[in-house]
Amino acid sequence: RAKVNYTIWSDVFTCPSCGEEIVLWNESVDLENEVIKSTFPCPHCGFTCSKKNMIKAWETHFDTLLNQTVSQNKRVPVRVNYTGVGKRNEKNFDTFDAELQRKIDQISIANLSTSQLNDGFNTSQPIRSNGVTHTHHFYTHRTLLFLHRVFELIGDDTFLKTWFTSTLQRTTKCYKFTLDRKFGILTGTLYIPSLDVELNPINIFRRKINDFSATTYMCRGNSVISINSATSVNNLAESSIDYIFTDPPFGANIMYSELSSIWEGWLSVSTNTKEEAIINNVQNKTLFEYQNLMNRSFKEYYRVLKPGKWLTIEFSNTSASVWNSIQNALQGVGFIVVNVAGLDKKQGSFKAVTTTTAVKQDLVITCFKPSDEMTNLFESSENTSLNVWDFVEELLEHLPVHMQREHTTTAVVERSPKILYDRMIAYYVQHNYPVPMNAAEFQKGLREHFVERDGMYFTATQVVEYEDKKSKTSDFQAPSLFVSSEADGITWIKNELKDHEQTYSELQPKWMQAMVAGKKGDQIPELMQILEENFIKNEAGVWHNPDPENEADLERVRTRKLLHEFAIYVETAQKPKAKIKEARLEALRCGFKQCYKDKDFATIMAVSSKLPESLLTEDEVLLQYYDIASMRV
Repeated sequence: RAKVNYTIWSDVFTCPSCGEEIVLWNESVDLENEVIKSTFPCPHCGFTCSKKNMIKAWETHFDTLLNQTVSQNKRVPVRVNYTGVGKRNEKNFDTFDAELQRKIDQISIANLSTSQLNDGFNTSQPIRSNGVTHTHHFYTHRTLLFLHRVFELIGDDTFLKTWFTSTLQRTTKCYKFTLDRKFGILTGTLYIPSLDVELNPINIFRRKINDFSATTYMCRGNSVISINSATSVNNLAESSIDYIFTDPPFGANIMYSELSSIWEGWLSVSTNTKEEAIINNVQNKTLFEYQNLMNRSFKEYYRVLKPGKWLTIEFSNTSASVWNSIQNALQGVGFIVVNVAGLDKKQGSFKAVTTTTAVKQDLVITCFKPSDEMTNLFESSENTSLNVWDFVEELLEHLPVHMQREHTTTAVVERSPKILYDRMIAYYVQHNYPVPMNAAEFQKGLREHFVERDGMYFTATQVVEYEDKKSKTSDFQAPSLFVSSEADGITWIKNELKDHEQTYSELQPKWMQAMVAGKKGDQIPELMQILEENFIKNEAGVWHNPDPENEADLERVRTRKLLHEFAIYVETAQKPKAKIKEARLEALRCGFKQCYKDKDFATIMAVSSKLPESLLTEDEVLLQYYDIASMRV
């Protein structure tokens, strides 16, 4: 007698040449040399086989729970890991094990709760590849018998149900066999591997008892749990919450309702997917439906948060369009974004560890709800352009004065004029106020109202603190600036010319080093064109930053040129079959801004329909104007 630790199961395939059955484990796994072969000869005819050219063998059996026959891929147990007389060992599945397995399979279950899997992004794999149509199909028959008995004994005890459901994923067929015996599940999926491990559920339940006992779960009593949709938290009063931390759905990264199918089958409940904020083709939810649901949720966050208080969002997605939709949704309801920083969780998900395109760090968005004084100021003012500097002052007061790590003071990039201008534009556009000034006028006003240090702007009291902190640190790190857009290029040149004038030949090599890949579809002008449109050259051919008066003149000339380019895009958009494959991003921004000012929302929609989707959805400014236009047309 011995205790089974786990049993290894293998899919059965058919040879593409002779049609005979092949147990994958027997032919592909070499335990002695610790290798799993990708190709191997058929044991019946010698044909070179692989998982790519074989098809799975299928078998039909009577499902007593469903009271009908079901067809599923054929699987067989091949090896047992056990502990006997205090010693751990392994052996191949033999006739004794097979006879015991046969007796177990004859025990029927007729009164267990189960749910049919709905067609979806994650559920399609087990349905089509394994014939897993109901949640109880994720378990071997003997594991299902054991889980069923435990569930019966639990009854209506909520705490024990929590303990029970915490084991349900690890007891499924989703545990993949690996030679190093570090078995695991491909998180974020319902994938059933061809070589899987049936763990002993008794061991899992015992370990979970230890885990639960080590917590104060039963006696805390200091938290409230609600299962409301975040789009409607009516049980919370307006301006009643001091701080919100949220970890929202990451677009199309995780299909939460589908992945909850297994434990929902046991509990006889199901997620209402109508307001599930995900991108999912099966649910007919695109990026815009996702953004709409996030927007409705953020409106509730805004409603219940106290004025001047903070919201923190942890977010992770490789898609810039999803990232921008989150920021736009936040700013659209009134939040002011202050900072975006990385959060290293140390231990990544399985996908983050094994996928080269996965995001290794989550991003943390920090934003605040404007004070009542600021909101009232805008609502009561007939000329909102007069409130620009009140807005900037409140924003500066919420920004950190410096970022200090050990003995290094790092510049706060959110205090740069470019970011401050973007934040101001976002606030005005999302609140349907006229954009009050261009970038040159804004920078001139910054110099008049605030104090500049190291390319950043401070209030009078903040600059004293900044200089004091800086004087006490051994090192100061200016923000590293790369050029991935025209706006980045202008800022980069201004920094280069700040301390000394330079010729084109001096700037050009450094410019090439600073260039990185930009947005797909964005035409970044050549260095010379950017210089001619934004900077001043003397008779000796040396470039320098324009003074405030010349800067305003240059901005007007540049705007005319950008609007001329935008007019070409408008003309193209009027042609039924034409597409705008590439465009100058700054011309689009300038054109959309003018259309917004003229309330010509139809032109914004027309040009947007001809642009590459990535260029539109991955640029925060364009997407803001598009969102406003789509609601006005």
